[in-house]
Amino acid sequence: MKKILIFLTAILVFLSCKDECGDNNLSIDTCDRDSLIVINASSPDLQKFVIRNDTSSLYGFTNAIKSALDQGEIEWIGNNLISRLTSGEYYLQIPNYADSSWLGLEFWAYLRESLIIKFNPYYFEKQKIFDENSYNNSSSKNYARYFRWVDDYSDASWDIDLAEDSYIIVTKIDQNTKIAEGEFELYFKIKEQSKLPGIVYSNKVQFRCGKFKSKIFE
Repeated sequence: MKKILIFLTAILVFLSCKDECGDNNLSIDTCDRDSLIVINASSPDLQKFVIRNDTSSLYGFTNAIKSALDQGEIEWIGNNLISRLTSGEYYLQIPNYADSSWLGLEFWAYLRESLIIKFNPYYFEKQKIFDENSYNNSSSKNYARYFRWVDDYSDASWDIDLAEDSYIIVTKIDQNTKIAEGEFELYFKIKEQSKLPGIVYSNKVQFRCGKFKSKIFE
């Protein structure tokens, strides 16, 4: 519940932005989007979603290759922002949506996926990403979670697979505009499977060749 509140709080900040604003056999080295493999075209893991394009998302865009074990891989996109909580921790929030409509709707309308990554946006070396339990045992550690949603209802979730090397790297930051850029590679294993009839997600999901450009909200 705490992590869901973190995500919902970050989305509210996002909306306040104005004009200023190892077992995964699909893991390969290339970031070529033209040679992606699709094994099961009807897999729910390979469903593509969209991003918001209103003024609240001027600096919020992420792209990656999403790979699902034994299912295939797709180009993956999401809006994003980096928010600083009262605890002093920074979280990169990356949501996407089933529909690009926005006006007159709740901020969580059509929400379908989200990545949550705790890290330090002002640190330029490689930052290892752990699972949530590691963070609970030592809050100095970075961690990430991946969620599937049906609007404001959590459908399924994945935790970091500690058997793999998940990381995030900040490559550039503009101290005047507070816009950070970076790359990431994340390996997840399922924590909570979907309870929807007929929906079974992959046990392992990877986000590789990830790139983000995001505004930091202090």
